[in-house]
Amino acid sequence: MIVYNLMNNQTVVKERGVTKFYSYGSLVAKEHRDGSISISKKYWAYSKTTLKWLKVFLGLEDYSKKELKECLNKSKYKFVGDLK
Repeated sequence: MIVYNLMNNQTVVKERGVTKFYSYGSLVAKEHRDGSISISKKYWAYSKTTLKWLKVFLGLEDYSKKELKECLNKSKYKFVGDLK
């Protein structure tokens, strides 16, 4: 297991081919082995800080919140209720 602290309360964990992004201890996004990414409907925009670091995790730093949501609805990303 490899753990990266992006900033206080912003963490990326890589384990067995799966990469997870946590913000304030909550699982926000998970990149699966096949490259698809699941994003928590509940936590994706929990705070400005969470949204900022989620965009960094996804490589979409230049997107506005509206642009990001549109992108997430049409691509390899999938909103889900609960991540585990």
